[in-house]
Amino acid sequence: MVLGLLDRGWEGTVWWIDTGAEMPESVLYVRMFYERILRPRGVRMWVIRPRLQGLALPEYCEAKRLVPLAWRRWCTVGYKVLPGTRLASEYNVEPHEQALGINAGEKRRMRERWYPLVEWGWDKRRCIDEIRAHGLPVPIKSRCWCCPFQRVREWRYIWSVHPGLWERAVAMEENSRPPTNSGRPGSREHLTFDPHGRFTLRELGERFAGRRARVDMIVSDAEEAAGCGGTQSGECVAEVAPAILRHYQYRFGGSGAGLVAEVQVDGEE
Repeated sequence: MVLGLLDRGWEGTVWWIDTGAEMPESVLYVRMFYERILRPRGVRMWVIRPRLQGLALPEYCEAKRLVPLAWRRWCTVGYKVLPGTRLASEYNVEPHEQALGINAGEKRRMRERWYPLVEWGWDKRRCIDEIRAHGLPVPIKSRCWCCPFQRVREWRYIWSVHPGLWERAVAMEENSRPPTNSGRPGSREHLTFDPHGRFTLRELGERFAGRRARVDMIVSDAEEAAGCGGTQSGECVAEVAPAILRHYQYRFGGSGAGLVAEVQVDGEE
């Protein structure tokens, strides 16, 4: 969206809300985007860091023995909606001046804001094409690593590429309060990221590990058949879990210096 706006002569300030639980790839991508696209054009960028009782999202969950819940979305309200609304009010930014990146295939999510992608008829596919046309890599889906709306394959990505974040999410879930009598999420002893209580992250991790063991056996057999003897797996068989984060760090790593402003917004519980 920002690329399209800049191509059309837009002038303004880019806001990015960092809950403290953003995927590491997203943090690095934002830094790269600022250095390669915004900074050369003199476009300001504010990194907004919301806090509830002085705590970022993961620390708040751990302190309150909570997990983000799909059926309540308290984290979206407290760490996204209210901080953005408060800053917009403080700086007298009217709703029609607030451009949000809802694409043409997501019209159901529209509210009283400005939606350039919908105006231009850009769906997800067109957005990807525009990103590539500007010489940029396509970023991963922007999300928190502890988001309850993640699909199983997204949890598996975290388990595989970010084991430290995975273990933190498992501990967050297991240390959470027992569920209330609201009927959700099932009869589990504690809250679960899965909105239906069908599985815990520990159970999910055991499933992933079982699949990894089976895949490793297949890879080993393939290497032996190829005459690699398991010593040159990088040349013979693609990695099961590619080091995507290292790729981002290599290409776009940096201190992120030059961000015009970092704004901390404190909220209430």
